[in-house]
Amino acid sequence: MKIGVFQMEVVTAEPFQNLEKVRHILRTNDCQIYVLPELWSTGFCNKQFAELAPVCDEIEEQIAELSRQHNCTIIGSMLKKSPAGIQNHLSSYNRGVKELEYNKIHLFTLLREERYLIGGNSRGLAHSPDNGIYGAGICYDLRFPEMFRALAVDKAAMIFLPSQWPMERLDHFRTLCIARAIENQVFFISCNNVGRLHEKMQFAGHSLVVDPWGKVLAEGSGEQEELLVCLVDPAKSDEVRQMIPVFRDRKPELYQ
Repeated sequence: MKIGVFQMEVVTAEPFQNLEKVRHILRTNDCQIYVLPELWSTGFCNKQFAELAPVCDEIEEQIAELSRQHNCTIIGSMLKKSPAGIQNHLSSYNRGVKELEYNKIHLFTLLREERYLIGGNSRGLAHSPDNGIYGAGICYDLRFPEMFRALAVDKAAMIFLPSQWPMERLDHFRTLCIARAIENQVFFISCNNVGRLHEKMQFAGHSLVVDPWGKVLAEGSGEQEELLVCLVDPAKSDEVRQMIPVFRDRKPELYQ
């Protein structure tokens, strides 16, 4: 399975300009799955979220159609307006059909995300005829291992993490992505942003594809917009779980 991780430099508050970047990547490559960063169409332009959320509905429709045209799966998060408020909404479209959706559960209170967004209340897991069982989280979720363990217990072989992680905590990002892969015996695929939001916020890049042994198969740079292309075999997750039977040996009744 060929996976393309598009480490974007998101243009803040310019959804159609960002969509054109995605169109170009799809036109010039041939992957089965494409992964985009967190809020790839708008970035964190918090005060414009209410204005841009309806535009993202149109963008999502175009992503669904692009996945159909290019016979691929496209995974990424955008703004989504619900009756309760605006959410950081991840969708996965496989050949025009939505097979996974997830609203970011853990809002980053350090940057006051809860002022502009409402959190989700359910995990994101897909049973795909083409991509097998896989799950997803978004950025700050990475710091909550229980969520990813639950996805792995539900037999996810791949977990995708769109993010906009800052350079100042790059070591945390790399370490936790590798740890989530090892402890859950999954392919852990993170797609991070590059560039700057403002003078003080530089994004880290270093998108990662990590195999179930914790081996880094591909890693982005810290500055460059680029597409990482990597071959993965989700069946390797089951092989590793048979060799080191972590899930058989768990004692969840003692962890409460």
